[in-house]
Amino acid sequence: LDGLIDEKDQGITIDIAFKYFNFDKRQIVLVDSPGHVEFTKNMANASTYANIAIILLDVQKGITEQTLTHLKIILKLSEVTEIIFCVNKMDKIDYDSKYFIDVSKKVDALLFNERKVNSYIIPISALKGENITKNSKLMSYYRGNNLLDTLKNINVNQINDYSNSMRVQSIEKDNGERLYFVDIFEGKIDL
Repeated sequence: LDGLIDEKDQGITIDIAFKYFNFDKRQIVLVDSPGHVEFTKNMANASTYANIAIILLDVQKGITEQTLTHLKIILKLSEVTEIIFCVNKMDKIDYDSKYFIDVSKKVDALLFNERKVNSYIIPISALKGENITKNSKLMSYYRGNNLLDTLKNINVNQINDYSNSMRVQSIEKDNGERLYFVDIFEGKIDL
């Protein structure tokens, strides 16, 4: 989804990109946002537009500090109630279930006390297209829906009316804590 020349040259997402498509009488807007730590404010800004979040996890790296930062942003600054964790690069470990199970347990532990969100954990290979639009025969141990079917079946009860619209201006660290400086256009934030 990357549109900037720098993004294509570096192979990373820097800015927020919106892509629109209709699927089975449902309009889906993908808000591609950066994952790298240098562009966290763009990810935080993108999360304020979302009803559903998709977090990509590298199966070999598992949950990183940046994953925790993204999750914290989603839980604190957005109205997202559905989070899809895509455990990616399953092809690099020959689709071995033990790695997926290990990452899944860690995700479940992270969300154990979080009652405001529903979570889905899907093993995928984005490069090979496994578990993206159809269920993969290479991961027969996984009995859930592929990514597209998961998106189709999630019932977003209320379309985000952006009642908590904000723009993240900057993020700074102070004594190990992240401080988010935002412009709030409407609504309030309960932290």
